Amino acid sequence: MTKTKVLIALDGSAWSRQILTSICRLLPPADHELILLRVAELPTGLVGTPPRPILASWLTTMYESRRDLEYTLHPIYDSQQEANERDALEMALLPDQQLLQRAGYRVASLVRFGDPAVEIANLARYANVDIVAMATHGQTGLRHLLLGSVAEQVLRDLTIPVLLIRPINRAEDRATARPATRRLTAIVPLDGTSMAEQALDCASELAASSGARLVLTAVEPMVSNIGLAEVGTVPAWMLADQKAAILRLNRYLKQTATQLAHMGLIVETRLAEGNPAEEILRISAAEHADLIIMATHGRSGMKRLLQGSVTANVLQHAHVPMLLARACGQARILASADKREEVAQR
Repeated sequence: MTKTKVLIALDGSAWSRQILTSICRLLPPADHELILLRVAELPTGLVGTPPRPILASWLTTMYESRRDLEYTLHPIYDSQQEANERDALEMALLPDQQLLQRAGYRVASLVRFGDPAVEIANLARYANVDIVAMATHGQTGLRHLLLGSVAEQVLRDLTIPVLLIRPINRAEDRATARPATRRLTAIVPLDGTSMAEQALDCASELAASSGARLVLTAVEPMVSNIGLAEVGTVPAWMLADQKAAILRLNRYLKQTATQLAHMGLIVETRLAEGNPAEEILRISAAEHADLIIMATHGRSGMKRLLQGSVTANVLQHAHVPMLLARACGQARILASADKREEVAQR
């Protein structure tokens, strides 16, 4: 059986290594193989500054420092410095590689030099990676992260799912840790659109490999929470059809859950009213979730997504990892279910 290939991006910091704990919690070794990637700046060689005349009229020259003399006599060229740096970084990855191997994973480690987002995306495409996993900069740096750094660029450049965690302290980690006897739980927010349904493919694959419980979640915004940015007033149709909209959303959840249950998955549904991001986080806490799986917009909508959408708000405050899937057409499992229904009707 072909294993799901996961690329784990590390930067040498302690917070980036927290993604490893999430990997061990969420992804069974029997179904996943790992690639540890460390991207660093390209090192430069060390060559001494040439000697300079002591005075303008003198022919005698002198090195400015003993260091310049040493590096002039024994320069370290760019290729040597790169090889030394590569060896050091590979040695730094070795403890994590051995830790994961002892946990049962097949693990490879690689070192690349250059722009982190570019190198992550290039390796993901070259190695046919199925999931990229990485840590965000946490609460204080998250807005900067989302608006232009590594995670945002990786999400924009790749069409495969990206697993993100916001590093937390050890006390929070102990509070949210899942007992070994409890089934893995994943929250899958849906809103009835085909874009949101893209998360179902990732969710079903995870549930099939780990036996996870999927909690399909939908939130109908209260009248006061409906976006008013464009017109400045609450749409009249929403005032009239609020109850009908809730009934439609509940029916949609039940139908989707039934389709997944026919695949042998454990599925439950939750319907709430209020602020979508707040309700998703509340349900996640109430269900003791281990993961939140959501879909993102495509290239054109990525900037809008990361500047203030439900996904960004959930990511900023979530205490559990988030698996973000790029939306590109109809979810495969729902498409296949629709085909089965058409055949049955014939």
